[in-house]
Amino acid sequence: MFEFKPVEAKGVTRVIKGGMLIDGNGGKPLKDPVIIVEGRRIKEVGSKGKIKIPAKAEIIDCGKSTLLPGLMDVHLHTMMFNCLTFHNYRVAQWEITPELQQMYGLFHAQLCFDMGFTTLRDLGLNSGRGLLTAHLCAIRDSIEAGVIEGPRMLIGGFTTITGSHLDLIQPRAAQRYGFQTADGPWELRKLARTNLLAGCDIVKTCATGGGGTDKEEPDIRNMTQEEINAIVDEAHAFHKTAAVHCFTPNGQRMALEAGADTIEHMVFHDDETIDMIAESGTWMTPTLLHRTDQAIGTRKDQGTSQFVLNKMKASAVLLRDLPENAQGRRQYRARHRHGFRSRDGHQRPRDGNLRQSRHDADGGDHERDAQRCSRDQARQAAGYR
Repeated sequence: MFEFKPVEAKGVTRVIKGGMLIDGNGGKPLKDPVIIVEGRRIKEVGSKGKIKIPAKAEIIDCGKSTLLPGLMDVHLHTMMFNCLTFHNYRVAQWEITPELQQMYGLFHAQLCFDMGFTTLRDLGLNSGRGLLTAHLCAIRDSIEAGVIEGPRMLIGGFTTITGSHLDLIQPRAAQRYGFQTADGPWELRKLARTNLLAGCDIVKTCATGGGGTDKEEPDIRNMTQEEINAIVDEAHAFHKTAAVHCFTPNGQRMALEAGADTIEHMVFHDDETIDMIAESGTWMTPTLLHRTDQAIGTRKDQGTSQFVLNKMKASAVLLRDLPENAQGRRQYRARHRHGFRSRDGHQRPRDGNLRQSRHDADGGDHERDAQRCSRDQARQAAGYR
């Protein structure tokens, strides 16, 4: 769906040297790499002694350091309320204006950028003052225009029903302002078009309940098949992708029938549904780190309700000690095609992405496969050609 914008090769020629290169595509590490960069484009990659260094090129010698291409995080929320500053996210929802939270969104994106994540797929957010789609698109556009430094960003726009999992990111008792949710296929089409008008790259919806919301069971149905079909159809009509939050096999099958481009989370699953997903070639982002003991501890420290903590603990049991337990083995078998996702940015924006990559390797993926998850496979899952 998306294509990297062509960049002119004109500009200063630079040569980057290092001790080792990991290409992110699953290839063997290259010793003594030499990378030739013309302007903003990589022209050639090879090893010392096998690649000609242009005359008058600027040399950047990284010594024995390991070089690798920019990583990608294909499911995070940079504008989630920053508990590292305000401690309790439920208080932050009332104290922070959308304009200030936009600055935190930029801050979180730049934190990821500093860690080597050069592409972020931000799947959107709402607030007590309306959807934050336009705010996120402005962050993306300011980076693309060169106003500020940061990663390439793909922005999602929440397109969900009243009382859905994504609606319940806000407290049930909170007033909802603006056009945030919709009901019925035609009203949901209008909400999707509203997000697309704001400039979103991805239409984000949810077929089931989830883990991080209060007084909501993860296996509830969030919309009818007709509604989810309408949302995905609108995304594709505008040449955009559709990402569907799915905790259960029923939700995953609904997403597949609608033609969704990615399935998010996939916490509960069965062999039949896994086979259907693999056969369809649909990408899945597992978000495993979100349900670890460390993640649950972080949520507790930031004021998460006991109901949510209990839900997270229940799902963590199913995924603990991957791939030894049956649930883990089923998901591991399906992970020859899956994207990559860090923990939610509001929980640990400083190193959540890197912890996820390490968790992939520890959970049964070969380290080279884990690297592909955050580069080559992530690129495909995000819709880049």
